[in-house]
Amino acid sequence: MPVDYVRISSRDLGELTLESNVIAVVPLGSVEQHCEGPLGLDSMIAERLAYEACKHLEGESRVTCIILPTISYGYSPEWSKVKGTISIPLHIYTGLLEAVIEGIIRSGVKRIALINAHGGNVGVAEAVLRNIASKHEGLVLALINYWELLNAKLDHAGPFEESVARALGLQVSLGDCINIGYESKPRVILGTPSEPAKIVFEANSATVDFETLVGALAKALKKTFN
Repeated sequence: MPVDYVRISSRDLGELTLESNVIAVVPLGSVEQHCEGPLGLDSMIAERLAYEACKHLEGESRVTCIILPTISYGYSPEWSKVKGTISIPLHIYTGLLEAVIEGIIRSGVKRIALINAHGGNVGVAEAVLRNIASKHEGLVLALINYWELLNAKLDHAGPFEESVARALGLQVSLGDCINIGYESKPRVILGTPSEPAKIVFEANSATVDFETLVGALAKALKKTFN
C-alpha cells in the first residue's frame, strides 16, 4: 500500500529512501469555483488519482509510493472574483512548490512526481521543476497533468471533469452555469468573471472509465523508473 508521508517517522523515511524503488508523489489541486460543485474538486481528484495510481503501480511492480499531503491551494487568478476561490499569488505559489520539492530532495528521495489536476498550475509547476532540475544531479522530476494522458482538453466544471470525478468514485454534480469557453490555439487568456462559470470543449468525450484513467497514470509514474 502507498505510504502516507505525514504518518511515518523521520527514521522510517530514512530507511525507505535507502531503497532504489521509491517515488514521492505530490498531488496538486486548487480551491476555486466549480459552478455548483465543490470548491476543492481539483484537489479531491488529484488526491484520489495519486492513491489509486500508486496502488495500481505497486500491484504490478516492486515500487513504493510515498504520497505527500495534497497542495490544495493553487494558482487561479482568473476565478478570483468568484466567491470561494482562493488563488495563491504567483511568487508565493512558486516558493511553496520549490520549498516542498527541495524538502523531499533533502530527505533523500530521487524520484518525485507532481500529479496535477488544475490547469492553472501547469506553467508554474513546470517552471519550478525545470529550475530545480538545473540545480541537482541524478534526480527524476515529473509533472503529470492527468488529462494529457487521455489526449483530452481539461474543461472546467464541464462534462469531462465531472466524468473523471465520478470515475474515481467522487459523487459530485457540477450543475449548470454560464459557459465561457475559449480557444486554446492561440491561447486566449480569460478575464475575471464575477459569477460561477464553466469551460466546455465539445470535442471531449464525456465518459471516462476508472481502469483507463488510473492505468494511464500508473504507467506514467512507472516511466520515472526507466
